[in-house]
Amino acid sequence: MDKNKLERLKEILSIPSVSGREEKVRKYIADWATSRDIPHYTDKIGNIYLTKGESEYYPCMVAHMDTVHKIEHQGIEIVEETYVRSQYDYSSVCDGQQVLRGYVKGKTHTKNNRTGCGGDDKAGIFLALEIMDSFEVMKCAFFISEEIGCIGSREADPDFFKDVAYTIQHDSPENDTISWYCSGYQLFSSEWAKPGVVIDEETGKSKFEGKIGDLLYDHGVRIFARHPFTDVSQLTKKFDFECINLPAAYYQYHTSNECVLIDGIEIAYDLSVAIIERLGNEKQLFEQQESTYNTYSSGNGQSYNYGSNYGSGNGYAYGYSGSSNSNWSGGKKYLSQDEIRTKIKKFYKDKFNMSDDEFSFIFDGLHYYIDDFNGSDSITEVMEEYKDTPFYLN
Repeated sequence: MDKNKLERLKEILSIPSVSGREEKVRKYIADWATSRDIPHYTDKIGNIYLTKGESEYYPCMVAHMDTVHKIEHQGIEIVEETYVRSQYDYSSVCDGQQVLRGYVKGKTHTKNNRTGCGGDDKAGIFLALEIMDSFEVMKCAFFISEEIGCIGSREADPDFFKDVAYTIQHDSPENDTISWYCSGYQLFSSEWAKPGVVIDEETGKSKFEGKIGDLLYDHGVRIFARHPFTDVSQLTKKFDFECINLPAAYYQYHTSNECVLIDGIEIAYDLSVAIIERLGNEKQLFEQQESTYNTYSSGNGQSYNYGSNYGSGNGYAYGYSGSSNSNWSGGKKYLSQDEIRTKIKKFYKDKFNMSDDEFSFIFDGLHYYIDDFNGSDSITEVMEEYKDTPFYLN
Protein backbone atom coordinates (compact mmCIF):
# COMPACT_ATOMS: atom_id res chain seq x y z
CA MET A 1 0.00 0.00 0.00
CA ASP A 2 1.15 3.52 -0.79
CA LYS A 3 2.79 5.10 2.26
CA ASN A 4 0.46 8.12 2.35
CA LYS A 5 -2.60 5.92 2.03
CA LEU A 6 -1.33 3.66 4.82
CA GLU A 7 -0.83 6.66 7.09
CA ARG A 8 -4.40 7.82 6.41
CA LEU A 9 -5.70 4.36 7.30
CA LYS A 10 -3.71 4.35 10.53
CA GLU A 11 -4.97 7.84 11.37
CA ILE A 12 -8.62 6.84 11.00
CA LEU A 13 -8.16 3.61 12.95
CA SER A 14 -6.53 5.54 15.79
CA ILE A 15 -9.62 7.68 16.45
CA PRO A 16 -11.68 6.44 19.45
CA SER A 17 -15.34 6.19 18.43
CA VAL A 18 -17.47 4.00 20.66
CA SER A 19 -21.24 3.91 20.09
CA GLY A 20 -22.81 7.17 21.20
CA ARG A 21 -19.47 9.01 21.17
CA GLU A 22 -18.71 9.35 17.48
CA GLU A 23 -17.89 13.07 17.57
CA LYS A 24 -14.15 12.70 16.91
CA VAL A 25 -14.49 10.57 13.81
CA ARG A 26 -17.38 12.73 12.60
CA LYS A 27 -15.14 15.80 12.90
CA TYR A 28 -12.43 13.98 10.96
CA ILE A 29 -14.89 13.30 8.13
CA ALA A 30 -16.18 16.89 8.15
CA ASP A 31 -12.63 18.29 8.07
CA TRP A 32 -11.76 15.91 5.24
CA ALA A 33 -14.76 17.11 3.22
CA THR A 34 -14.03 20.77 3.96
CA SER A 35 -10.43 20.39 2.78
CA ARG A 36 -11.76 19.22 -0.58
CA ASP A 37 -14.66 21.68 -0.85
CA ILE A 38 -17.15 18.81 -0.74
CA PRO A 39 -20.57 19.95 0.53
CA HIS A 40 -21.66 18.13 3.66
CA TYR A 41 -24.07 18.37 6.56
CA THR A 42 -24.87 16.64 9.83
CA ASP A 43 -28.45 15.69 10.72
CA LYS A 44 -30.11 16.08 14.11
CA ILE A 45 -28.90 12.73 15.45
CA GLY A 46 -25.30 12.97 14.23
CA ASN A 47 -25.20 11.20 10.86
CA ILE A 48 -23.02 13.04 8.33
CA TYR A 49 -23.69 13.24 4.58
CA LEU A 50 -21.37 14.25 1.72
CA THR A 51 -22.21 15.01 -1.93
CA LYS A 52 -19.53 15.45 -4.58
CA GLY A 53 -20.28 16.69 -8.09
CA GLU A 54 -23.62 17.01 -9.86
CA SER A 55 -25.64 14.21 -11.42
CA GLU A 56 -29.18 12.93 -11.81
CA TYR A 57 -28.14 9.90 -9.74
CA TYR A 58 -25.15 9.16 -7.55
CA PRO A 59 -23.27 6.05 -6.45
CA CYS A 60 -23.23 6.14 -2.66
CA MET A 61 -20.75 4.75 -0.16
CA VAL A 62 -21.88 4.25 3.43
CA ALA A 63 -20.17 3.22 6.68
CA HIS A 64 -20.85 3.42 10.39
CA MET A 65 -18.77 5.61 12.65
CA ASP A 66 -19.01 3.67 15.89
CA THR A 67 -17.05 0.68 17.18
CA VAL A 68 -17.54 -1.67 20.11
CA HIS A 69 -14.19 -0.87 21.72
CA LYS A 70 -14.26 1.26 24.86
CA ILE A 71 -10.76 2.61 24.44
CA GLU A 72 -8.69 3.64 27.46
CA HIS A 73 -8.25 7.37 27.91
CA GLN A 74 -4.62 7.10 26.78
CA GLY A 75 -5.85 6.49 23.23
CA ILE A 76 -5.03 3.97 20.51
CA GLU A 77 -1.69 3.42 18.86
CA ILE A 78 -2.02 1.65 15.51
CA VAL A 79 0.90 -0.67 14.87
CA GLU A 80 1.86 -2.45 11.67
CA GLU A 81 3.01 -5.98 12.41
CA THR A 82 3.31 -9.43 10.91
CA TYR A 83 0.39 -11.68 11.80
CA VAL A 84 1.31 -14.94 13.51
CA ARG A 85 -1.39 -17.57 13.43
CA SER A 86 -2.34 -19.26 16.69
CA GLN A 87 -3.84 -22.67 17.36
CA TYR A 88 -7.29 -21.10 17.76
CA ASP A 89 -7.53 -19.54 14.31
CA TYR A 90 -10.08 -20.84 11.82
CA SER A 91 -8.29 -19.22 8.92
CA SER A 92 -4.69 -18.89 7.84
CA VAL A 93 -5.43 -15.98 5.48
CA CYS A 94 -3.55 -13.43 7.58
CA ASP A 95 -0.69 -15.70 8.61
CA GLY A 96 2.62 -14.06 7.71
CA GLN A 97 0.84 -11.00 6.27
CA GLN A 98 1.12 -7.39 7.35
CA VAL A 99 -1.78 -6.23 9.50
CA LEU A 100 -2.68 -3.21 11.61
CA ARG A 101 -3.53 -3.69 15.28
CA GLY A 102 -4.46 -1.33 18.09
CA TYR A 103 -2.55 -1.02 21.37
CA VAL A 104 -3.00 1.22 24.36
CA LYS A 105 -0.98 4.29 23.53
CA GLY A 106 2.29 4.53 25.42
CA LYS A 107 2.36 0.88 26.48
CA THR A 108 4.37 -2.03 25.16
CA HIS A 109 2.97 -3.90 22.19
CA THR A 110 1.98 -7.08 23.97
CA LYS A 111 -1.23 -9.07 23.78
CA ASN A 112 -2.39 -7.78 27.16
CA ASN A 113 -2.19 -4.19 25.89
CA ARG A 114 -4.22 -4.73 22.71
CA THR A 115 -7.33 -2.57 22.44
CA GLY A 116 -8.87 -3.62 19.15
CA CYS A 117 -8.53 -1.14 16.31
CA GLY A 118 -12.16 -0.60 15.31
CA GLY A 119 -11.69 -1.83 11.76
CA ASP A 120 -15.40 -2.58 12.13
CA ASP A 121 -16.19 -0.13 10.64
CA LYS A 122 -13.46 2.49 10.52
CA ALA A 123 -11.91 0.45 7.71
CA GLY A 124 -15.21 1.08 5.93
CA ILE A 125 -14.87 4.81 6.59
CA PHE A 126 -11.38 4.81 5.14
CA LEU A 127 -12.54 2.95 2.03
CA ALA A 128 -15.53 5.26 1.51
CA LEU A 129 -13.36 8.37 1.65
CA GLU A 130 -10.65 6.91 -0.59
CA ILE A 131 -13.26 5.87 -3.14
CA MET A 132 -14.95 9.28 -3.05
CA ASP A 133 -11.53 10.78 -3.76
CA SER A 134 -11.32 8.60 -6.87
CA PHE A 135 -14.53 9.77 -8.58
CA GLU A 136 -15.95 13.12 -9.62
CA VAL A 137 -19.53 12.21 -8.75
CA MET A 138 -20.26 10.42 -5.47
CA LYS A 139 -22.28 10.51 -2.27
CA CYS A 140 -21.24 9.23 1.15
CA ALA A 141 -23.25 8.73 4.31
CA PHE A 142 -21.73 7.92 7.69
CA PHE A 143 -24.05 6.68 10.42
CA ILE A 144 -23.93 6.67 14.20
CA SER A 145 -24.45 3.70 16.52
CA GLU A 146 -24.75 0.78 14.14
CA GLU A 147 -23.31 -1.54 16.76
CA ILE A 148 -26.24 -1.02 19.11
CA GLY A 149 -29.04 -1.43 16.58
CA CYS A 150 -28.43 0.65 13.42
CA ILE A 151 -29.67 3.74 15.24
CA GLY A 152 -28.32 6.16 12.66
CA SER A 153 -29.36 4.35 9.50
CA ARG A 154 -32.85 3.78 10.89
CA GLU A 155 -33.20 7.57 10.75
CA ALA A 156 -31.40 8.08 7.41
CA ASP A 157 -32.37 11.34 5.69
CA PRO A 158 -34.76 10.40 2.84
CA ASP A 159 -33.99 13.60 0.92
CA PHE A 160 -30.32 12.65 0.70
CA PHE A 161 -31.12 9.22 -0.74
CA LYS A 162 -33.80 10.24 -3.25
CA ASP A 163 -31.21 10.52 -6.05
CA VAL A 164 -28.94 7.62 -5.03
CA ALA A 165 -28.33 5.09 -7.80
CA TYR A 166 -27.05 2.24 -5.58
CA THR A 167 -25.27 1.90 -2.26
CA ILE A 168 -22.05 0.13 -1.31
CA GLN A 169 -20.97 -0.51 2.27
CA HIS A 170 -17.75 -2.14 3.42
CA ASP A 171 -18.77 -3.80 6.68
CA SER A 172 -18.49 -7.52 5.99
CA PRO A 173 -15.65 -9.28 7.83
CA GLU A 174 -12.51 -10.64 6.24
CA ASN A 175 -12.16 -10.69 2.45
CA ASP A 176 -14.25 -13.51 1.02
CA THR A 177 -17.75 -12.82 2.37
CA ILE A 178 -20.51 -10.41 1.39
CA SER A 179 -24.00 -9.88 2.78
CA TRP A 180 -26.83 -10.93 0.50
CA TYR A 181 -29.47 -11.12 3.21
CA CYS A 182 -29.31 -8.93 6.29
CA SER A 183 -31.86 -8.48 9.09
CA GLY A 184 -34.18 -10.61 7.01
CA TYR A 185 -34.01 -8.45 3.89
CA GLN A 186 -32.41 -9.26 0.56
CA LEU A 187 -29.94 -6.47 -0.20
CA PHE A 188 -29.59 -6.91 -3.94
CA SER A 189 -31.30 -8.76 -6.75
CA SER A 190 -30.22 -11.98 -8.42
CA GLU A 191 -29.94 -9.97 -11.64
CA TRP A 192 -27.21 -7.93 -9.96
CA ALA A 193 -25.33 -10.92 -8.60
CA LYS A 194 -26.08 -14.39 -7.33
CA PRO A 195 -24.05 -17.29 -5.96
CA GLY A 196 -23.45 -20.51 -7.78
CA VAL A 197 -20.28 -20.65 -9.83
CA VAL A 198 -20.65 -20.74 -13.61
CA ILE A 199 -18.12 -20.79 -16.42
CA ASP A 200 -17.82 -17.71 -18.58
CA GLU A 201 -18.24 -18.92 -22.18
CA GLU A 202 -15.87 -16.30 -23.54
CA THR A 203 -13.01 -16.63 -21.07
CA GLY A 204 -13.55 -20.17 -19.77
CA LYS A 205 -13.07 -18.84 -16.24
CA SER A 206 -15.28 -19.30 -13.19
CA LYS A 207 -17.56 -16.47 -12.06
CA PHE A 208 -20.81 -15.65 -10.29
CA GLU A 209 -23.82 -14.70 -12.38
CA GLY A 210 -25.35 -11.24 -12.65
CA LYS A 211 -24.30 -7.75 -13.65
CA ILE A 212 -21.43 -7.56 -11.13
CA GLY A 213 -21.04 -11.25 -10.30
CA ASP A 214 -17.79 -11.66 -12.19
CA LEU A 215 -16.25 -8.69 -10.34
CA LEU A 216 -17.12 -10.20 -6.99
CA TYR A 217 -15.61 -13.53 -7.94
CA ASP A 218 -12.48 -11.98 -9.46
CA HIS A 219 -11.84 -10.07 -6.21
CA GLY A 220 -12.01 -13.13 -3.99
CA VAL A 221 -15.63 -13.18 -2.84
CA ARG A 222 -16.77 -16.76 -2.27
CA ILE A 223 -19.58 -16.60 0.32
CA PHE A 224 -22.97 -14.91 -0.02
CA ALA A 225 -23.93 -14.71 3.64
CA ARG A 226 -26.94 -14.03 5.83
CA HIS A 227 -25.73 -11.48 8.38
CA PRO A 228 -27.53 -10.11 11.43
CA PHE A 229 -27.49 -6.45 10.48
CA THR A 230 -25.62 -3.50 9.11
CA ASP A 231 -26.69 -0.10 7.80
CA VAL A 232 -27.63 -1.11 4.26
CA SER A 233 -30.20 -3.50 5.74
CA GLN A 234 -32.06 -0.38 6.92
CA LEU A 235 -31.62 1.43 3.61
CA THR A 236 -32.99 -1.44 1.55
CA LYS A 237 -36.20 -1.34 3.60
CA LYS A 238 -36.68 2.38 2.93
CA PHE A 239 -35.48 2.93 -0.63
CA ASP A 240 -35.67 1.40 -4.11
CA PHE A 241 -32.03 0.87 -5.10
CA GLU A 242 -29.62 -2.06 -4.97
CA CYS A 243 -27.43 -2.28 -1.86
CA ILE A 244 -24.44 -4.45 -1.11
CA ASN A 245 -22.22 -5.03 1.91
CA LEU A 246 -18.68 -5.83 0.79
CA PRO A 247 -15.61 -7.04 2.70
CA ALA A 248 -13.69 -4.54 4.82
CA ALA A 249 -10.63 -6.72 5.55
CA TYR A 250 -11.02 -6.69 9.33
CA TYR A 251 -10.40 -9.92 11.22
CA GLN A 252 -11.17 -11.06 14.78
CA TYR A 253 -13.55 -8.15 15.14
CA HIS A 254 -15.26 -7.21 18.39
CA THR A 255 -12.21 -8.52 20.26
CA SER A 256 -9.05 -6.90 21.52
CA ASN A 257 -7.16 -8.98 18.93
CA GLU A 258 -8.91 -7.31 16.01
CA CYS A 259 -6.70 -6.52 13.04
CA VAL A 260 -6.98 -5.08 9.55
CA LEU A 261 -5.26 -6.90 6.70
CA ILE A 262 -3.42 -4.23 4.68
CA ASP A 263 -3.47 -6.10 1.37
CA GLY A 264 -7.12 -6.90 1.99
CA ILE A 265 -7.94 -3.20 2.11
CA GLU A 266 -6.37 -2.78 -1.31
CA ILE A 267 -8.51 -5.63 -2.68
CA ALA A 268 -11.66 -4.14 -1.13
CA TYR A 269 -10.87 -0.75 -2.64
CA ASP A 270 -10.26 -2.25 -6.08
CA LEU A 271 -13.54 -4.16 -5.91
CA SER A 272 -15.67 -1.08 -5.21
CA VAL A 273 -13.84 0.94 -7.85
CA ALA A 274 -14.46 -1.82 -10.42
CA ILE A 275 -18.18 -1.94 -9.55
CA ILE A 276 -18.58 1.84 -9.78
CA GLU A 277 -16.64 2.03 -13.05
CA ARG A 278 -18.98 -0.58 -14.53
CA LEU A 279 -22.27 0.80 -13.20
CA GLY A 280 -21.49 4.50 -13.36
CA ASN A 281 -24.30 6.79 -12.20
CA GLU A 282 -27.14 4.71 -13.63
CA LYS A 283 -30.02 3.96 -11.27
CA GLN A 284 -29.95 0.32 -10.14
CA LEU A 285 -33.57 -0.31 -9.25
CA PHE A 286 -34.41 -2.97 -6.67
CA GLU A 287 -37.88 -3.21 -5.19
CA GLN A 288 -37.63 -4.92 -1.83
CA GLN A 289 -39.91 -7.88 -1.31
CA GLU A 290 -41.69 -8.44 1.98
CA SER A 291 -39.39 -10.21 4.41
CA THR A 292 -40.28 -13.73 5.51
CA TYR A 293 -37.22 -14.06 7.69
CA ASN A 294 -38.09 -14.45 11.35
CA THR A 295 -36.74 -17.94 11.85
CA TYR A 296 -34.97 -20.49 9.75
CA SER A 297 -38.31 -21.93 8.65
CA SER A 298 -39.86 -20.83 5.41
CA GLY A 299 -43.55 -20.24 5.03
CA ASN A 300 -44.12 -23.74 3.69
CA GLY A 301 -42.70 -25.32 6.84
CA GLN A 302 -39.52 -26.58 5.19
CA SER A 303 -36.21 -25.93 6.84
CA TYR A 304 -34.01 -23.28 5.32
CA ASN A 305 -30.86 -24.70 3.76
CA TYR A 306 -28.05 -22.16 3.57
CA GLY A 307 -25.90 -24.23 1.26
CA SER A 308 -28.49 -25.00 -1.40
CA ASN A 309 -29.99 -21.51 -1.39
CA TYR A 310 -26.76 -19.55 -1.46
CA GLY A 311 -24.66 -21.99 -3.40
CA SER A 312 -21.74 -21.69 -1.03
CA GLY A 313 -20.85 -25.32 -1.48
CA ASN A 314 -20.28 -25.69 2.23
CA GLY A 315 -23.73 -26.99 3.08
CA TYR A 316 -24.39 -24.88 6.15
CA ALA A 317 -27.44 -26.86 7.26
CA TYR A 318 -27.31 -28.51 10.63
CA GLY A 319 -29.73 -29.79 13.24
CA TYR A 320 -29.92 -29.76 17.00
CA SER A 321 -32.38 -31.98 18.82
CA GLY A 322 -32.58 -29.83 21.94
CA SER A 323 -34.07 -30.66 25.31
CA SER A 324 -37.47 -32.20 25.84
CA ASN A 325 -38.84 -29.16 27.67
CA SER A 326 -38.39 -26.71 24.81
CA ASN A 327 -41.37 -24.79 23.51
CA TRP A 328 -43.08 -26.02 20.37
CA SER A 329 -45.30 -24.30 17.83
CA GLY A 330 -46.51 -25.56 14.49
CA GLY A 331 -44.31 -28.62 14.73
CA LYS A 332 -41.16 -26.50 15.28
CA LYS A 333 -39.15 -26.21 18.47
CA TYR A 334 -38.56 -22.68 19.78
CA LEU A 335 -35.72 -21.97 22.19
CA SER A 336 -35.83 -19.27 24.81
CA GLN A 337 -33.08 -16.65 24.71
CA ASP A 338 -31.63 -18.08 27.91
CA GLU A 339 -31.42 -21.51 26.28
CA ILE A 340 -29.75 -20.04 23.22
CA ARG A 341 -27.24 -18.08 25.30
CA THR A 342 -26.39 -21.22 27.26
CA LYS A 343 -25.79 -23.20 24.08
CA ILE A 344 -23.76 -20.39 22.50
CA LYS A 345 -21.65 -20.23 25.62
CA LYS A 346 -21.02 -23.96 25.61
CA PHE A 347 -20.18 -23.90 21.90
CA TYR A 348 -17.54 -21.20 22.24
CA LYS A 349 -16.11 -22.31 25.56
CA ASP A 350 -15.67 -25.86 24.23
CA LYS A 351 -14.38 -24.72 20.84
CA PHE A 352 -11.91 -22.11 22.03
CA ASN A 353 -11.33 -22.97 25.67
CA MET A 354 -12.69 -19.60 26.78
CA SER A 355 -13.04 -18.38 30.33
CA ASP A 356 -16.37 -16.97 31.53
CA ASP A 357 -14.99 -13.42 31.27
CA GLU A 358 -13.73 -13.96 27.74
CA PHE A 359 -17.09 -15.35 26.66
CA SER A 360 -18.97 -12.43 28.21
CA PHE A 361 -16.78 -9.98 26.30
CA ILE A 362 -17.46 -11.81 23.04
CA PHE A 363 -21.18 -12.19 23.67
CA ASP A 364 -21.65 -8.49 24.34
CA GLY A 365 -20.34 -7.78 20.84
CA LEU A 366 -22.66 -10.12 18.96
CA HIS A 367 -24.71 -7.33 17.35
CA TYR A 368 -27.74 -8.57 19.30
CA TYR A 369 -27.48 -11.48 16.89
CA ILE A 370 -29.31 -13.68 19.37
CA ASP A 371 -32.46 -11.58 18.97
CA ASP A 372 -32.78 -12.58 15.33
CA PHE A 373 -32.76 -16.26 16.22
CA ASN A 374 -35.02 -16.61 19.23
CA GLY A 375 -37.20 -18.87 17.11
CA SER A 376 -34.46 -21.00 15.64
CA ASP A 377 -34.53 -24.72 16.21
CA SER A 378 -30.87 -25.17 15.37
CA ILE A 379 -28.24 -23.51 17.53
CA THR A 380 -25.53 -25.35 15.60
CA GLU A 381 -26.87 -23.83 12.40
CA VAL A 382 -26.79 -20.40 13.99
CA MET A 383 -23.21 -20.82 15.06
CA GLU A 384 -22.01 -22.30 11.80
CA GLU A 385 -23.63 -19.51 9.78
CA TYR A 386 -21.98 -16.95 12.04
CA LYS A 387 -18.62 -18.68 12.13
CA ASP A 388 -17.17 -15.99 9.85
CA THR A 389 -17.06 -13.86 12.98
CA PRO A 390 -13.54 -14.77 14.05
CA PHE A 391 -13.83 -15.17 17.80
CA TYR A 392 -10.24 -16.27 18.12
CA LEU A 393 -7.83 -16.15 21.00
CA ASN A 394 -4.52 -15.18 19.54
